[in-house]
Amino acid sequence: MSEGLEYWLGNMAVVGARVIQIHQPPSVGGVWIPVDKFGLLAPYIALASTIVVATVAAAICVKYAKRRKKKQ
Repeated sequence: MSEGLEYWLGNMAVVGARVIQIHQPPSVGGVWIPVDKFGLLAPYIALASTIVVATVAAAICVKYAKRRKKKQ
């Protein structure tokens, strides 16, 4: 019987209240620790550096290989 919307709309009551205290809800668990932002980014920085170094090394090898072919 209380599942219908008409039941709840027909039985509304206005209640006057005054806020006395506001409490912060307790945390859900865990521990706050400082975040090491560089430590989080270090693997991505290393990957990007590896890709850049490999690209530069490949470009240098191709450049020297072309020079050797022209000299022979």
